[in-house]
Amino acid sequence: MTAIVDPHDHTGRSPAGAAILGGLEHERAIAEARLRLFGVASDLRIGRYRIERRLGAGGMGEVYLAHDDQLDRKVAIKRVLTTFTSEREQVRLRSEARALAKLSHANVVLVYEIGEHEQRTFLAMEFVDGQTLSVWLAESPRPWPAVLDRFLAAGRGLAAAHQAGVVHRDFKPDNVLLGHDGSVRVADFGLAIAGEGEREGEREGEGERGASATRLTLGSVAGTIRYMAIEQLIGESVDAHSDQFSFCVALYEALWAEPPFALGSLEQRAHALATDEPKPPRGSRVPAGLWRVVRRGLARAPEHRWPDMPSLLEALERLPRRRRWAIAAGLTAPILAVVIGAQAVLAERERNATILACAAEGQAIDDDWNDEVRANLERAFVATGREFAPTTWQLTAARMDSFAREWAELRTQSCRATEVEHTQTEELRGQTAACLDDARASFRALADTWAQADDTMVLHATMAVAGLPVLATCTDKAWLASRVKARPDIAPAVARARARLERVRALKLAVQFDRGLAEARSVLADAELLGWAPLIVEARLAVGDMQDRVGHYVDARATLHRTFLEALGSGHDFIALRASISLTLVDAVRLGRPAQGLEWAALAEVLVERLELGGSMHEASAAYALGRAQRAKGDLRAALATHRRVLALDESVHGLDHPDIALSLQSIGFLLRSLGELDEAQTALEQALAIQQRLLGREHPDVAGSLIGLGKVADARGDHEGALELHRAALQIETTALGPDHIYVASTLDLVATALTRRGEHEQALELRTRAVAIRTATHGPDHPAVGWALVRQGEALLDRGQFEPATTCFERALAIFAAAEPSEPAGIAASLAGRGEAEFRLGRSADAEQTLARSLSLAGDAETHFVFAQVLWALDQPQRALEQARMARSARAVGGVRDRGLADLDAWLREHPC
Repeated sequence: MTAIVDPHDHTGRSPAGAAILGGLEHERAIAEARLRLFGVASDLRIGRYRIERRLGAGGMGEVYLAHDDQLDRKVAIKRVLTTFTSEREQVRLRSEARALAKLSHANVVLVYEIGEHEQRTFLAMEFVDGQTLSVWLAESPRPWPAVLDRFLAAGRGLAAAHQAGVVHRDFKPDNVLLGHDGSVRVADFGLAIAGEGEREGEREGEGERGASATRLTLGSVAGTIRYMAIEQLIGESVDAHSDQFSFCVALYEALWAEPPFALGSLEQRAHALATDEPKPPRGSRVPAGLWRVVRRGLARAPEHRWPDMPSLLEALERLPRRRRWAIAAGLTAPILAVVIGAQAVLAERERNATILACAAEGQAIDDDWNDEVRANLERAFVATGREFAPTTWQLTAARMDSFAREWAELRTQSCRATEVEHTQTEELRGQTAACLDDARASFRALADTWAQADDTMVLHATMAVAGLPVLATCTDKAWLASRVKARPDIAPAVARARARLERVRALKLAVQFDRGLAEARSVLADAELLGWAPLIVEARLAVGDMQDRVGHYVDARATLHRTFLEALGSGHDFIALRASISLTLVDAVRLGRPAQGLEWAALAEVLVERLELGGSMHEASAAYALGRAQRAKGDLRAALATHRRVLALDESVHGLDHPDIALSLQSIGFLLRSLGELDEAQTALEQALAIQQRLLGREHPDVAGSLIGLGKVADARGDHEGALELHRAALQIETTALGPDHIYVASTLDLVATALTRRGEHEQALELRTRAVAIRTATHGPDHPAVGWALVRQGEALLDRGQFEPATTCFERALAIFAAAEPSEPAGIAASLAGRGEAEFRLGRSADAEQTLARSLSLAGDAETHFVFAQVLWALDQPQRALEQARMARSARAVGGVRDRGLADLDAWLREHPC
């Protein structure tokens, strides 16, 4: 173990001074001189350890190689200098070292003993025979996968120490030891802060837990400024997030060979961290996904970094190995080339011409995306007249710019790798070009569709761009190899069909589902005539997806099931994966069969693993479908964990500023609210709202979704007035942006109506319920289950108004819809029967009501239905059964029921009707 002085350490402390102050070093020097002069020397010891030689010294102490004679092993002795530590700090240091000594982890240097020698604390630690990570990095250029592997190991050590309550405070490559046996261990946990002085939050009795909060000032900074987070530099609390920042600075430097922030004095560095953003790496073959992960760890505010080290490490490890571009390593054989005169000139001219030709290949996308196209689309967006259209266009155009730029770079790089650098085969270049051409076709089709933009297209534009092909897959050799290649005789026809499938994809992204379904069916017919199985399953998948989008769920399931089986049979695993993801959603969410959906989700996970798609958006899609199935099954805890994984995947792929991030946070917020974890739910929904308002503008309909979630949280807290205000704000946004008859408006009308019912404003509530029924009927048709639920809510509003006959009509219509649904909806049937039974009771038909309510409760039960049934039974002179139902109502109310109308009278009724 060696202590190497960082040239950018601005603590102002001298390692040389440390050696002078250390009397032990003076004694060791005398002992060595005595040995050389007289051939004899007495043993020099610290505790039971016999000192052999000094390994190094730093600003806080000395490190010696010693031998433990009792256990016959080498140890490293860290001896802290008293000049920089008060007695109180020595006590704290020993306390923290004891916490670390309890930790046994493969990536942490073991602490064997904490003791005192000559009134100075020393630590006996594991001796690692090897070199520091900084030396290893400096020896020669290292392939980035090898660099990442070593940092992942070091990160696991940091995470383990954080779990034990220890914060490093000076993580850097010098403090990571690489053993000759291949081990990776982090050293010097918590030791670099031995001289920091008084710590905020350290009070008598806090013990070891106080070690996580540290108070620093610009005049007394301990550690290595190059790697410090802003909070450590300016004297704010230091915790595990600060170690995470240091880890990401070190990883950035190791991957991209430059610091993420400008170097300078302590004050200059503090200013840079407070005002500048980390420099995005340029011209590197390190995957862009790594930058997105590291970028979050470099966030200025600790709360904007990864939640903890395990989350950061999971994001790094999720990047698939097969996506990691190869870096030439170990090219030790020298290449000598002597080119003379005209041959050299000719070769240079040919090379330059080839470079220009490759650049021209990349510029081909300018035909699809240029100033004229951009201006035309902007006019089309703005012409819709929607308030959010200009903001949506700005975000959409920026993402289209980014896609076109990345496409051009990848196409140019692929050409140069084959024609100029000779590092890529012609076959691989052709595969890459075909993949990029497919992605370009989807991009062009989407732009063409937007030329006739309507309200719906503009509403979904940002998500449409997000759904374009991930271009990084076109550089992935394993992915390219998995793409089934057509025979030469049919290759042109296959290419044309696949281009049409990309148009289907664009129509889906633009929410043109009917047109997309017609085009997909046409491509499938042509593919079946061609008779090539891989193309057939690709086209059939497109048909199934579009059937799902237009609401033909039973047909969609049959089509997708056939697609899955045929794809497996033809070896087209990627299409099988996409089919299984779609089948998860169709079965679990659309058809109400969560058990079957979970089976498809399990198959999807197996295929993600087989195809090595970990860390990609394909894994995110599979995880999202799994979360939806878990939620449909009622396993909210599992769904929450899954959606949190989706969020982490989205962040690693997209970064922090992306609409997908907000939608993931919305899902998490709604789940947390359902689980009663209201503080966390509110935080997630507020984060989603902030992202949406920043990216989409305050008038975008997606903003309404977060407001609705926050309103539900307020309602759960008992703040019904606050909930009403938030839901009305959401309704205003949706009505303005989408028009008064949009399907989103119907759902929000129901929320506002519920709040008005609580206030006793039954007439206004009935008006809103009636509007919701009309919207759903116009959107879905009169026989859709969504219309059935709207009729149930309208019937309840009529009951509140005392209009019992019209209420009965609503419930009868709803009952017919639910009974005829495929599959039938027992919950809807139960709700319809409960409403009809209450109406019959209010009309004086208690005998009919008894039979109706009994049927309802045989399917599903809620507090109010039990209470109404109790009143019916009392009216029929069945007091024992009535009281039993009333008590069941009270029990159901305690855990929450489907409805809560009339339950305020339950306790009073029980008091008035004693057994």
